[in-house]
Amino acid sequence: MKQTKSHIHRHTRRRILSALTACGLFLSLSITGCSNAPEENDSSTKNTTASAETSSDTASSSLLGDFTAVTQSGETVDQTLFAQADVTMINVWTTFCTYCLDEMPALQSLSEEYKNEGFQVVGIVSDVARSGDETVQDIIDATGTEYMHIIPSSDLRTGFLKNVQSVPTTFFVDSNGKQIGDPYLGAKDQDAWTKIIEEMLRTVQENNKAGE
Repeated sequence: MKQTKSHIHRHTRRRILSALTACGLFLSLSITGCSNAPEENDSSTKNTTASAETSSDTASSSLLGDFTAVTQSGETVDQTLFAQADVTMINVWTTFCTYCLDEMPALQSLSEEYKNEGFQVVGIVSDVARSGDETVQDIIDATGTEYMHIIPSSDLRTGFLKNVQSVPTTFFVDSNGKQIGDPYLGAKDQDAWTKIIEEMLRTVQENNKAGE
Protein backbone atom coordinates (compact mmCIF):
# COMPACT_ATOMS: atom_id res chain seq x y z
CA MET A 1 0.00 0.00 0.00
CA LYS A 2 2.94 2.34 -0.32
CA GLN A 3 1.36 4.10 -3.25
CA THR A 4 -2.21 4.15 -1.99
CA LYS A 5 -1.52 5.35 1.57
CA SER A 6 -0.49 8.77 0.35
CA HIS A 7 -4.01 9.35 -0.94
CA ILE A 8 -5.76 8.54 2.31
CA HIS A 9 -7.49 11.51 3.93
CA ARG A 10 -5.41 13.30 6.57
CA HIS A 11 -7.87 12.34 9.29
CA THR A 12 -7.60 8.71 8.26
CA ARG A 13 -3.82 8.80 8.45
CA ARG A 14 -3.99 10.22 11.96
CA ARG A 15 -6.26 7.38 13.04
CA ILE A 16 -3.96 4.82 11.49
CA LEU A 17 -0.86 6.27 13.15
CA SER A 18 -2.59 6.42 16.53
CA ALA A 19 -3.30 2.71 16.25
CA LEU A 20 0.27 1.59 15.70
CA THR A 21 0.81 1.03 19.40
CA ALA A 22 -2.36 -1.07 19.62
CA CYS A 23 -1.17 -3.15 16.71
CA GLY A 24 2.25 -3.65 18.27
CA LEU A 25 4.06 -2.52 15.12
CA PHE A 26 7.01 -1.26 17.10
CA LEU A 27 7.18 -4.41 19.22
CA SER A 28 7.37 -7.13 16.59
CA LEU A 29 7.46 -7.19 12.81
CA SER A 30 6.14 -10.75 12.85
CA ILE A 31 2.73 -9.73 14.20
CA THR A 32 0.10 -9.47 11.48
CA GLY A 33 -3.00 -8.39 13.38
CA CYS A 34 -4.41 -5.83 15.79
CA SER A 35 -6.60 -5.88 18.85
CA ASN A 36 -10.25 -5.39 17.89
CA ALA A 37 -10.41 -2.17 19.94
CA PRO A 38 -7.98 0.77 19.61
CA GLU A 39 -8.04 1.62 23.31
CA GLU A 40 -7.08 -1.82 24.62
CA ASN A 41 -3.65 -2.25 26.21
CA ASP A 42 -3.31 -6.05 26.06
CA SER A 43 -0.13 -7.34 24.47
CA SER A 44 -0.24 -7.60 20.68
CA THR A 45 0.83 -11.23 20.73
CA LYS A 46 -2.10 -12.14 22.94
CA ASN A 47 -4.55 -10.25 20.74
CA THR A 48 -3.19 -11.66 17.52
CA THR A 49 -3.35 -15.28 18.65
CA ALA A 50 -6.69 -15.04 20.43
CA SER A 51 -9.28 -17.44 19.10
CA ALA A 52 -12.40 -16.31 17.30
CA GLU A 53 -14.70 -18.57 19.29
CA THR A 54 -17.65 -20.30 17.69
CA SER A 55 -20.34 -22.24 19.52
CA SER A 56 -21.43 -25.76 18.69
CA ASP A 57 -24.71 -24.31 17.42
CA THR A 58 -22.84 -22.13 14.94
CA ALA A 59 -21.17 -25.18 13.43
CA SER A 60 -24.53 -26.50 12.24
CA SER A 61 -26.17 -23.22 11.23
CA SER A 62 -25.39 -19.93 9.52
CA LEU A 63 -22.25 -18.39 11.01
CA LEU A 64 -23.74 -14.89 11.12
CA GLY A 65 -27.23 -16.10 11.93
CA ASP A 66 -30.27 -14.22 10.61
CA PHE A 67 -29.34 -10.58 10.27
CA THR A 68 -30.15 -7.40 8.41
CA ALA A 69 -27.48 -4.76 7.94
CA VAL A 70 -26.48 -1.90 5.66
CA THR A 71 -23.38 -1.70 3.51
CA GLN A 72 -21.05 1.28 3.35
CA SER A 73 -22.84 2.35 0.16
CA GLY A 74 -26.27 2.19 1.85
CA GLU A 75 -27.55 -1.10 0.45
CA THR A 76 -29.60 -3.29 2.80
CA VAL A 77 -28.35 -6.88 2.96
CA ASP A 78 -29.09 -10.03 4.93
CA GLN A 79 -27.88 -13.63 5.22
CA THR A 80 -29.18 -14.47 1.73
CA LEU A 81 -26.15 -12.69 0.23
CA PHE A 82 -24.15 -15.89 0.76
CA ALA A 83 -26.30 -17.71 -1.79
CA GLN A 84 -24.56 -15.66 -4.48
CA ALA A 85 -21.39 -17.80 -4.26
CA ASP A 86 -20.20 -21.29 -3.39
CA VAL A 87 -17.63 -19.77 -1.03
CA THR A 88 -17.69 -16.36 0.65
CA MET A 89 -14.65 -14.90 2.36
CA ILE A 90 -15.73 -12.73 5.32
CA ASN A 91 -12.95 -10.35 6.29
CA VAL A 92 -13.49 -8.52 9.59
CA TRP A 93 -11.45 -5.31 9.74
CA THR A 94 -11.24 -1.95 11.46
CA THR A 95 -10.25 1.50 10.30
CA PHE A 96 -7.37 1.70 12.80
CA CYS A 97 -5.65 -1.56 11.82
CA THR A 98 -2.80 -1.06 9.35
CA TYR A 99 -2.51 -4.80 8.71
CA CYS A 100 -6.16 -4.84 7.62
CA LEU A 101 -5.54 -2.04 5.14
CA ASP A 102 -2.33 -3.59 3.87
CA GLU A 103 -4.05 -6.78 2.69
CA MET A 104 -7.15 -5.17 1.18
CA PRO A 105 -5.69 -4.61 -2.32
CA ALA A 106 -4.83 -8.34 -2.42
CA LEU A 107 -8.36 -9.25 -1.39
CA GLN A 108 -9.72 -7.09 -4.20
CA SER A 109 -7.47 -8.88 -6.70
CA LEU A 110 -8.66 -12.25 -5.42
CA SER A 111 -12.27 -11.11 -5.60
CA GLU A 112 -11.82 -10.30 -9.27
CA GLU A 113 -9.76 -13.40 -10.07
CA TYR A 114 -12.21 -15.94 -8.63
CA LYS A 115 -15.58 -14.21 -9.06
CA ASN A 116 -16.48 -16.48 -12.00
CA GLU A 117 -15.55 -19.59 -10.02
CA GLY A 118 -18.15 -19.24 -7.28
CA PHE A 119 -16.21 -16.98 -4.92
CA GLN A 120 -16.89 -13.59 -3.34
CA VAL A 121 -15.34 -11.36 -0.67
CA VAL A 122 -17.36 -9.49 1.96
CA GLY A 123 -15.79 -7.06 4.40
CA ILE A 124 -17.24 -6.24 7.83
CA VAL A 125 -16.03 -2.95 9.34
CA SER A 126 -16.35 -3.73 13.03
CA ASP A 127 -15.49 -0.30 14.50
CA VAL A 128 -18.02 1.79 12.55
CA ALA A 129 -21.72 2.19 13.32
CA ARG A 130 -23.14 4.02 10.29
CA SER A 131 -22.92 3.64 6.53
CA GLY A 132 -21.29 6.39 4.52
CA ASP A 133 -18.54 6.86 7.10
CA GLU A 134 -15.89 9.21 5.70
CA THR A 135 -12.91 7.31 7.06
CA VAL A 136 -14.21 4.00 5.70
CA GLN A 137 -14.79 5.54 2.29
CA ASP A 138 -11.29 7.07 2.25
CA ILE A 139 -9.84 3.62 2.94
CA ILE A 140 -11.99 1.93 0.29
CA ASP A 141 -10.97 4.53 -2.28
CA ALA A 142 -7.30 4.39 -1.35
CA THR A 143 -7.08 0.58 -1.41
CA GLY A 144 -9.20 0.24 -4.54
CA THR A 145 -11.60 -2.27 -3.03
CA GLU A 146 -14.90 -2.77 -4.83
CA TYR A 147 -16.26 -5.73 -2.89
CA MET A 148 -19.05 -5.26 -0.34
CA HIS A 149 -18.29 -3.74 3.07
CA ILE A 150 -20.97 -4.30 5.71
CA ILE A 151 -21.53 -1.90 8.60
CA PRO A 152 -22.51 -4.16 11.53
CA SER A 153 -26.07 -4.04 12.82
CA SER A 154 -26.87 -4.57 16.49
CA ASP A 155 -27.59 -8.26 15.93
CA LEU A 156 -24.17 -8.77 14.33
CA ARG A 157 -22.45 -6.89 17.17
CA THR A 158 -24.16 -8.84 19.93
CA GLY A 159 -23.87 -12.15 18.10
CA PHE A 160 -21.19 -12.94 15.54
CA LEU A 161 -18.76 -10.09 16.30
CA LYS A 162 -18.68 -10.43 20.08
CA ASN A 163 -16.28 -13.38 19.76
CA VAL A 164 -13.89 -11.73 17.29
CA GLN A 165 -10.91 -10.77 19.45
CA SER A 166 -8.45 -9.47 16.84
CA VAL A 167 -8.41 -8.01 13.35
CA PRO A 168 -8.16 -8.89 10.64
CA THR A 169 -9.99 -12.14 11.26
CA THR A 170 -11.21 -14.00 8.19
CA PHE A 171 -13.92 -16.64 7.94
CA PHE A 172 -15.12 -18.74 5.02
CA VAL A 173 -18.74 -19.81 4.60
CA ASP A 174 -20.66 -21.81 2.02
CA SER A 175 -23.76 -20.72 0.09
CA ASN A 176 -25.90 -21.40 3.17
CA GLY A 177 -23.71 -19.24 5.38
CA LYS A 178 -22.26 -22.22 7.23
CA GLN A 179 -18.66 -21.87 8.35
CA ILE A 180 -16.01 -23.81 6.43
CA GLY A 181 -12.97 -24.77 8.48
CA ASP A 182 -11.41 -22.55 11.14
CA PRO A 183 -11.10 -18.75 11.15
CA TYR A 184 -7.81 -17.22 10.04
CA LEU A 185 -6.27 -14.66 12.39
CA GLY A 186 -4.03 -11.94 11.01
CA ALA A 187 -3.24 -10.70 7.51
CA LYS A 188 -1.82 -12.85 4.72
CA ASP A 189 -0.28 -12.10 1.35
CA GLN A 190 -2.03 -12.84 -1.92
CA ASP A 191 -0.18 -16.11 -2.57
CA ALA A 192 -1.14 -17.50 0.82
CA TRP A 193 -4.80 -16.56 0.36
CA THR A 194 -4.79 -18.03 -3.15
CA LYS A 195 -3.86 -21.48 -1.83
CA ILE A 196 -6.52 -21.31 0.87
CA ILE A 197 -9.25 -20.09 -1.50
CA GLU A 198 -8.52 -22.74 -4.12
CA GLU A 199 -8.67 -25.48 -1.49
CA MET A 200 -11.94 -24.08 -0.11
CA LEU A 201 -13.52 -23.93 -3.56
CA ARG A 202 -12.34 -27.44 -4.45
CA THR A 203 -13.70 -28.94 -1.23
CA VAL A 204 -17.08 -27.18 -1.34
CA GLN A 205 -17.69 -27.81 -5.02
CA GLU A 206 -16.77 -31.49 -4.68
CA ASN A 207 -19.17 -31.80 -1.76
CA ASN A 208 -21.89 -30.08 -3.77
CA LYS A 209 -21.45 -32.52 -6.62
CA ALA A 210 -21.49 -35.48 -4.26
CA GLY A 211 -24.77 -34.26 -2.79
CA GLU A 212 -26.55 -33.92 -6.12
